[in-house]
Amino acid sequence: MDAPLNPPARIQPFSVTSISTRSTQKRIDAFMSEFQARTTAGQGINTAVTVQLQNLRDALHEEHERRRK
Repeated sequence: MDAPLNPPARIQPFSVTSISTRSTQKRIDAFMSEFQARTTAGQGINTAVTVQLQNLRDALHEEHERRRK
């Protein structure tokens, strides 16, 4: 029988600062580059995290393009 799954910890923000979608894209790109460098040097890339971050980056890009029009 499979071991029971433990859900991830819930993160509760204690403050909010608005930033532009462009700035968010740049921060995600920087994080992804650093994340891939760390995981490649170690055990290997966690593709689930990478794919989700790419999806977020793509969605932010689409939102940015819609706002520009």
